[in-house]
Amino acid sequence: METELEEIPFDEFTFLKNDILQDREKEQSFSSHHQLLNDYTKKVEQGKEALLEEKNSQEKYDRCLLELDVCREERNLAEKEMQQYENLLHETKSELTEQMYLWEKQNQELHLLPETMQEISRKIESYEMGSDYSEIRELARPKLYELERQFSENRMVLERNLQEEQEHLYQAETELEEWKNQKDPEPEQPDCVKANRELLKEKKIPYFQVYKTIEFDQILEEERRNHLEEALLEMGILDALIVPKEYREQVYALDKGVCDRYLFSDVAHVRESLQEVLEVENGQNKILLFKFLGIILSAIGFGDTHAEHGESWIDANGNYRIGVLEGTITGEYQARFIGVRAREKYRKEKIEELTGLCEQLRASVEDLEKQLAENRARTETLQAEWKSFPGEEDLKTAAKEFSDREYKLERTNKRLWEHQELAEKERKALRYASGYGRSVENVIFRQDWICLHRLFWHCTDIKKFFPSFRLRMASIKIVSGIS
Repeated sequence: METELEEIPFDEFTFLKNDILQDREKEQSFSSHHQLLNDYTKKVEQGKEALLEEKNSQEKYDRCLLELDVCREERNLAEKEMQQYENLLHETKSELTEQMYLWEKQNQELHLLPETMQEISRKIESYEMGSDYSEIRELARPKLYELERQFSENRMVLERNLQEEQEHLYQAETELEEWKNQKDPEPEQPDCVKANRELLKEKKIPYFQVYKTIEFDQILEEERRNHLEEALLEMGILDALIVPKEYREQVYALDKGVCDRYLFSDVAHVRESLQEVLEVENGQNKILLFKFLGIILSAIGFGDTHAEHGESWIDANGNYRIGVLEGTITGEYQARFIGVRAREKYRKEKIEELTGLCEQLRASVEDLEKQLAENRARTETLQAEWKSFPGEEDLKTAAKEFSDREYKLERTNKRLWEHQELAEKERKALRYASGYGRSVENVIFRQDWICLHRLFWHCTDIKKFFPSFRLRMASIKIVSGIS
């Protein structure tokens, strides 16, 4: 036993041995031995706990490494997916840019400036999740408004011109129909004159229109005919009414609101008068009218010597005088009312003129209607082109998918960083536990355990006093792996 206990730092063993050998019957005190055993037992328990802690730390660290590998795989997969969807986003942007240029090229109305198209391309390239696609669309809106304003202004002008031309056409057609229906053309008459002549008919006052009762003398050349008729028109005589003198008072007593010009038969004669160049029209073959008209024509001078013409006259150039009033003519007038043939010729010319005017106005109306229809069609085309502005669906979807993968990668990286920190923490804990365990093992299990083990099994008396120590030794032996 002494040989077995040589390595145990138990100095009192020799003294204890001597005491026991000297007096075997004496009851010995093992309190110091008991204390020594407790100290060694605590050290063994500490060693056991250190080894368990090291084992647990190693298991935790291994699990962290496995989880770290899983996180790395997830990060790599997320990074790969993000790259794929980033490429998809770039492809979608390129396709949308190409669609924009193709859309602009195929448009008939809505064409954008190159600077605008470049700005649209930049906006598309910088598009990301959360961007407002309407900002891209708004870049083309100023051109839309400009064209809409142009079309609207042009349409208003066309509608106004069309309305005016339709009114002119209606008036021309109405006038043409009137000329076709009337037998003799008449000089233009105001409403008050027309009303006056209707009133004369109602009161049965006889009258004759001057131009319908006279005819040019055959010897009078055309130029002088034109000058004479224009002078009579300017003087108010051409369409004046010949009324018997006995109706003068009734004529003067007509209602207000009507007016006219009259020639009565009680006028003075002049030497050279219109009787020399005008004659009574055969269609008005009445003795009384012939007499009245002869008197009237003889009262109006005609010729080159004004002194012999009296108070009213017309010279060869068409200059005229009525009382104290004298006047001139344009010299561009064409005779059209004096004489049946002249009136018929004028009527046909007027019908031909109005017919041509109506055709011209109809063509103008048709052209304006065509332009207006074209304007409306262009406006509809413009709106259709605006509505066909390339949409954001594919771009928005691609941007969202990329943003989701980007967020997923961010979360995966965050999780990886957390596991890396946890693994580093467990590594440090394992390093600490391993260092502490080795120190305990060196102190206890390489020296004290052997000593305690030998002391316990070779000291039968000690076994009696510590029967529970066997269980402790067994558990420590299992943990430490010492046989």
